[in-house]
Amino acid sequence: MQDELTPILDSLKEFYFETDIRGVLTNINQPFSEHLGFKNKADILGKHIRHFTSTDTFRRVFQNFSRVIETREAIDLYHYAYRTRDGRERIGETTVSPILSGETVVGARCVLRDITDRLNEEAELRKAKEAVEEQARELTAINRIGVISNQSLNLNIILESLCEELTRIFPVRNAGIALMTTDKTCLEVVAFHSRDANEKSALGILLPLKDNQASRDVLEKKKILVVQNAQQDPRMKAVADVSKTRGTKAIMLIPLLSRGTAIGTIGMPARDPEHVFSEREINLAGIISGQIAAAIDNAQLYAKTETALDLVERDLEIGRQIQSGFFPETTPAIPGWEIAAHFEAARQVAGDFYDVFPFDDPRFTALIIADVCDKGVGAALYMVLFRSLLRAFSRVELLPDTIQDHLLEILSSTNDYIADIHGSANMFATLFFGILDEETGVLHYINGGHEPPAILDKDGHLLTRLMPTGPAVGLFPSAPFTVGQYIFERDEFLVGYTDGVSDAQNELGQTFTEERLLKYIQVPWTSLFSMLFELKTELRNHMHGYKQFDDITLLSLRRKLTPQVEQHGICRPASLACLPELRDFVETAAVHCRLEHKDAHAFKLAAEEICSNIIQYGYQGIAPGTLSVFLETDPGMVRLVIRDDGQHFPPDQAAAPNVEERWQERQIGGLGLYFVQQLMDRVSYTRIEPGFNQLILEKHVQLTESSPTRNESW
Repeated sequence: MQDELTPILDSLKEFYFETDIRGVLTNINQPFSEHLGFKNKADILGKHIRHFTSTDTFRRVFQNFSRVIETREAIDLYHYAYRTRDGRERIGETTVSPILSGETVVGARCVLRDITDRLNEEAELRKAKEAVEEQARELTAINRIGVISNQSLNLNIILESLCEELTRIFPVRNAGIALMTTDKTCLEVVAFHSRDANEKSALGILLPLKDNQASRDVLEKKKILVVQNAQQDPRMKAVADVSKTRGTKAIMLIPLLSRGTAIGTIGMPARDPEHVFSEREINLAGIISGQIAAAIDNAQLYAKTETALDLVERDLEIGRQIQSGFFPETTPAIPGWEIAAHFEAARQVAGDFYDVFPFDDPRFTALIIADVCDKGVGAALYMVLFRSLLRAFSRVELLPDTIQDHLLEILSSTNDYIADIHGSANMFATLFFGILDEETGVLHYINGGHEPPAILDKDGHLLTRLMPTGPAVGLFPSAPFTVGQYIFERDEFLVGYTDGVSDAQNELGQTFTEERLLKYIQVPWTSLFSMLFELKTELRNHMHGYKQFDDITLLSLRRKLTPQVEQHGICRPASLACLPELRDFVETAAVHCRLEHKDAHAFKLAAEEICSNIIQYGYQGIAPGTLSVFLETDPGMVRLVIRDDGQHFPPDQAAAPNVEERWQERQIGGLGLYFVQQLMDRVSYTRIEPGFNQLILEKHVQLTESSPTRNESW
């Protein structure tokens, strides 16, 4: 019977063998014999399974075989570690079942599948996932430190908050920041936080440098030092008693460098005294120490220069004017596409930026939105550097087949320049860089650690997010970036933003949140300009006058359903309080539609006059309703459409007023509406059922080549 089964067993992909109750091999299929390194089955038959079973797992294998023999029940799928003849160790997935002769168990049969390669691949995937997650945690930690460093210029508040954050980031019992005394003989602990509320504060302790070789080494060599046993290490003789009292063993000492000069140290004892700080933890501590040193430096400089505030303000104003020149004055007009942007700086100079520019082949357009780490002048300078590098490296001849290669080269060159030349400054930027092919609708992009832009359809349904395809730019040399791709269908649109939008706070400390942002934009919009106008209004209502903490930047792109037509619209309560918003919308929409200044001003005046008359007279004696305002463009023609649900009166029939009449005696509309008629080429007024009035103002205009951007904070 066994001879008859041999060809079948030898044809199996799985490995097969049988043993007697002692574990001696009585049968084996040819694939397993060869896999173990034996060409002839006879070379291994009759040998005990220990000849190919891994020593580490033999005991467990023996127990499983014994259980099968004793219980006569099969064991399904367990891991079996075995060795080939040449000593290579493999892992198999095995089932074991009893061999019966009547009611008696005479042996066991096993079916085994080699899963070593699968397990190795899974292990590699786990390592890769853990590495990405660890990198994400590090970037989050760096960002949190940056946020804390810029919340205040009060040095005590900053340092206490930073110490608390360090105990969250690292596996340490406490964190202390010590600065050099003026005579440079001691380190004074100026900030301290412990995870243990009962641990005595070290604030104010003086640590003499005389017998503290460890601290001297850190300050002189400007390198991180890890001491594994602070109680016995002779380099820490001066603080040995303190270490014993507090139970400190493993401790990491990090230098604080201000413009290349050591000004103090950060001390972090491990929560577990036997903990060994990893290389990743040490490297992260080095990056963070640069941010903390910069925060200290900034705070100290602020304290020293308060009396020179006027001079600083003047310099910042110059910086603001210079930096504003680096934002695009106009966005290029791309046939069949709409682009809209909004930017508000939190301070006089900003770290956020966006850019839109055509390549030498105007078929391709670059779209960039970015957020440089940190705030203030330093971030602004790096913003200018990043923007200049991206533009300089973009001076290449693009072809459809080489776009991805060029995009990788642009980002990699920018990243390596920042990391290599300015690495010690620990400055980086999260940015989204896309290259749009206007003909095919393909957007090639790299997302360097930035908030993922959202893609929505014409009805406002969220389709996807363009997730990061690489780390923040400038963080470390030779960073890995990959190119993503999205193909726009008609009327699909992209919304990109910086964290200043989602993190915008009100006086209660409540943030606007990404969830609220995404929910708000998920509706059908007449245009991207209307969406951004309404979104910035929503942000201002949320902040309610509270001081803006971070730069707010929005960039949006849409493939138009009707390429030659633009329509922008908003709806507001029919209230005089809303009149400035309606007027502002019409003016900025006219500018966005590339109207010349005189024409944009004419539509602004017309909107103000018409809307004020409707609000005052159209709702006399009835409850205020709503006003809808639309600005539409066709080639060579612009129209302003105003709809209301108030009382019907014909302002388009206003005759030239008698200026000698007293103003109370003039008809409704009077002088203002008469001049509106003179500003426009055509005015029409109709009653739309059910219960709506519609006023249309039309004017023939000449549009400019591109859309001016209006960065309000500049």
